[in-house]
Amino acid sequence: MNISCENCQSKFKIPDEKVPKGQKFSLTCPQCNTKVVVDTRPGTLSSSENDSVSSDKHKPEKEKTIIDEVDADT
Repeated sequence: MNISCENCQSKFKIPDEKVPKGQKFSLTCPQCNTKVVVDTRPGTLSSSENDSVSSDKHKPEKEKTIIDEVDADT
């Protein structure tokens, strides 16, 4: 799943198997530490998911995954 931070517009990717299905969850942006809320419940499309859908047309040079961010810190 592609996520976009509403504060800093940083884009990152979460492996689909790590995304809780049918739930609302939050995570912290690895760039600016802003709380990003994602809602995967049926019939909802959170702003982060909406941004990621539109960002598919304008892909950044290299998308970072949360795993990449964690690995970079170690």
